[in-house]
Amino acid sequence: MGLHINQNKIKFMATNTNTRTGNVDADLIINDQNIEAVKEFIYLGSPVNPNHNTSEEIKRQIIIANRCYHDLSKYLANKRLF
Repeated sequence: MGLHINQNKIKFMATNTNTRTGNVDADLIINDQNIEAVKEFIYLGSPVNPNHNTSEEIKRQIIIANRCYHDLSKYLANKRLF
């Protein structure tokens, strides 16, 4: 029992809050298997990067919101609904 890790799917990202470069010169080895280092990954639908930069995610969310508003605008403008 306990935690089971799929070693074929697992990856890791290291950050350094002092330099914010995201360059990884270290290896992570678990049970004699090398774990791949990545520079970005998706967590709960949002990209995470070593620079802690959220501007791209904010732009993406604004685009999604604009699309939703555009799709709903014909209904929002209908005076019969209110």
